[in-house]
Amino acid sequence: MKVSDTYVYENVEVVLTGRTADREVGRETKRSKKRIDTLVEIKPKDKEDGSWKKFVRMTDLYKIADETQTTH
Repeated sequence: MKVSDTYVYENVEVVLTGRTADREVGRETKRSKKRIDTLVEIKPKDKEDGSWKKFVRMTDLYKIADETQTTH
């Protein structure tokens, strides 16, 4: 995950702003550690798509690959 990478979120090309938000989930036990739920902040790459920012999970984003990176 690099700030310079571009992603698709809800049919809009977006970039990461570099800000994150973390939250501890669950409790620490003898068998497992606390889990951290992390959100990343995104914004549209092009101003034509608006000037909003939103926190989302990385699993909600589709990374855009260059044509040279794809294998068909």
